[in-house]
Amino acid sequence: MKAPARRPVRSLAIPLAAALLLVAGTQDLARAQQGAANPPANAHPERFGSGWECNRGYKEVGNACEPISLPEHAHLSPYGSGWECDRGYEKTDDACLEVTLPEGAYLSSSGRDWDCKRGYRKVGRACEFVAVPKHGFLNERGNGWVCERGFTESLGTCVAVVVPPNGYLDRQGDRVKCERGFVKKGEVCVAIDLPEHAYLRDSGYEWDCERGFRQIEGACVAVDVPDNAFLDASGHAWECERGYVRSGEACVAVELPTNAHVGSSGDNWACDSGHRRVGVGCVDNAETE
Repeated sequence: MKAPARRPVRSLAIPLAAALLLVAGTQDLARAQQGAANPPANAHPERFGSGWECNRGYKEVGNACEPISLPEHAHLSPYGSGWECDRGYEKTDDACLEVTLPEGAYLSSSGRDWDCKRGYRKVGRACEFVAVPKHGFLNERGNGWVCERGFTESLGTCVAVVVPPNGYLDRQGDRVKCERGFVKKGEVCVAIDLPEHAYLRDSGYEWDCERGFRQIEGACVAVDVPDNAFLDASGHAWECERGYVRSGEACVAVELPTNAHVGSSGDNWACDSGHRRVGVGCVDNAETE
């Protein structure tokens, strides 16, 4: 006798998932049917949409609105359904603990932390008093000190800056600079020794030679300009005139081959129009190579 055919075993996953979707859909349908027309206690219709939302001070639990439990020193958040601690308290788990202010501290703008007052600096979880020495004052932030003008910091005190003759305080007021024509050597300002035909630069601390002179071993020596030459733009050296080329310390004329002229650089030559350069001469373009 032939055995009856076995039916394939269907997976339970698909029917189970379908059942869960059906339950969720039923809940959503029930809520939609309840809708804005019939919200639960302590709820109101949504501003946008067809559902409902809990009143301020309540939170949604299932299809109901239950009151929010506020710990001591807490208040409802301005937005949402939560709560936050009052000023001067910080949230720790489900409680509001008072912010402990050390000596010399005040509550920060957030109200949940602290900063040190002016004249104190934050060290760990405390505010340390800033001891300002004589001739010192609090800095802009108030958590440290700086010396008055004319004084400089040294080992936690303000020591007077000694200004030598021909010296003055810099813009910061804690260092010495020398007047124009003087240079600092050690703790004094020494006059700059200007050689003959020299002048001070704009900085006031260095010198340069006048035009027509050049610096050699701390002196200004006249520039010896040869024939057919002139002082260059710097005024401390020379260049050959156009048509001349430098040879050692002299200027010699540029030797021009036939059918050539002085080039654009002034110290070389180029072939005239209709000619080309071949070796050290110029040949007519019509001539064959």
